[in-house]
Amino acid sequence: MTELLLSEMNTRKVRFTLARGELVLLVLLCIMLTHFNNVAKGDPIPRFGACNILNKIDPNVMKSLGPEIIRAGIHWGKVEPVPGKYLITQEVLNFIGEVVPPGAEPLVGISTHNPWGNIGPWKNSDEFLKQFSVSPTFHPIKNYDDYRRFIMVLADSLKGKVKYYQILNEPDLIRPENNSRWWGGTAEELIKTVRITYEALKESDPDAYLIMGGFALPWDDNINRPVNEDFINTVVKGVRDYVDAFDIHHYREYNLLSPKIQYIKELGRKPIWITEMGAPSANRLREVWLKMQPFFKELEVNQSLLSSKMMQDTILTVVRQSDPGFIYLPENRSVLEKIKAEELVKLYAIAFEEGVSSAFWFQVLRDKMPVWYTKRPDKANARTLQSVDKRYRGSEQGLYDEESREPLPAFYTYRLLVQKLSGFTEAKFIGNERAQIYEFQFSAGNKKYVCWSDNGPIAYELKAVEGEYQATRTITDMDQTDPSTTKLSVHGGKLKLELDSTPIIIEATK
Repeated sequence: MTELLLSEMNTRKVRFTLARGELVLLVLLCIMLTHFNNVAKGDPIPRFGACNILNKIDPNVMKSLGPEIIRAGIHWGKVEPVPGKYLITQEVLNFIGEVVPPGAEPLVGISTHNPWGNIGPWKNSDEFLKQFSVSPTFHPIKNYDDYRRFIMVLADSLKGKVKYYQILNEPDLIRPENNSRWWGGTAEELIKTVRITYEALKESDPDAYLIMGGFALPWDDNINRPVNEDFINTVVKGVRDYVDAFDIHHYREYNLLSPKIQYIKELGRKPIWITEMGAPSANRLREVWLKMQPFFKELEVNQSLLSSKMMQDTILTVVRQSDPGFIYLPENRSVLEKIKAEELVKLYAIAFEEGVSSAFWFQVLRDKMPVWYTKRPDKANARTLQSVDKRYRGSEQGLYDEESREPLPAFYTYRLLVQKLSGFTEAKFIGNERAQIYEFQFSAGNKKYVCWSDNGPIAYELKAVEGEYQATRTITDMDQTDPSTTKLSVHGGKLKLELDSTPIIIEATK
């Protein structure tokens, strides 16, 4: 016989006498409960994500970059081109099998685009594509039974290959050229679409994880609220029982990220993902922008200037998602890339400190993008942009220059972040108004720190236990591929740091 001493919650101790066989069963039961508890918690959510427009992703680039999760999209109309005929597109299978590096996860974004399955004025696929480029991007579904079957077939086909799904993209975004929302139906129709997606997905694959397509959240800085607040509130409250997480997108200043996260977190009461964020942001380039304003205006009124090769060689047109466009002098390119690399680190630090589950950089490739992507409402500006040498058009959020086949500083900085911070369990802000200090904790009990100062070079003392430390400075220079490191020693329980706008990562080496 064996005696066990157990403690109840009221600390009253009770003695149990168990037969040896019963003790063995009890131990086995404890092991099983521990196992099922771990299963219930699931695998850790991949923290560092990446994506690219139009699924244009180079497998070798992704492997070198090292993201933990990669997003690509599919269209209902491609998977089911005619009713009842399902094609799991080779594009998706290639994405899963070739682009996603070993150990990383795919995230499949589901688009409801379907010329025969959507409600709209088009008569054929060609008219549908024209409508797609100038009007609401997503249209209401004609027959929800058809759509439900599509989701179930898709989930069943990708079961075991894909866990993470996303439904739609930026339904709240307003097109400036015709003031229409990307979701062309009512809020109630959108809620129904999300609900059916969730129910069908879970029926086919109970382990599937559904993320609500990222809210663009056009922000009114005067009231610190989104522009489309009524629509967003209705949708978030209506779908929060039918998604596993909400998603936001952010392309503005990094210090404006927290209000967006907090807004959706309080409203949705679910985990938050960011499946698109990018830099550089406008405020860091304001001085350059103002300097180029007179020249920019001259270009718009005098189109003949654009025929001059000399003139073309002196300007750089930067097409950004959140702003119509900027023109910079070529010598400002190094400044642009430095800002991008710095803001990449700051966006990730702030996002994780706010409790974001996973954050994706958009986009990986700095490629040439179509003029419509600038969202410029006036034709004069669009003509100007079309006339500028094509080599000066591209996504300035890119980490890798597709044309030159060269990684940019932010590419190496992103990779460094993954290497240093992958596997962290919690992030919190421990700095002050002058020093931005973010502490990242790990399950082994160790800590790492991401530090910078937005207030110019300052001295800062960081509390630390005795030992040897290393400061790794993030990569911001065009001709740099490896980070610079500095050894640090603790004096009086503190590390003495010199901080500026370029983030550093502090970690113990012994």
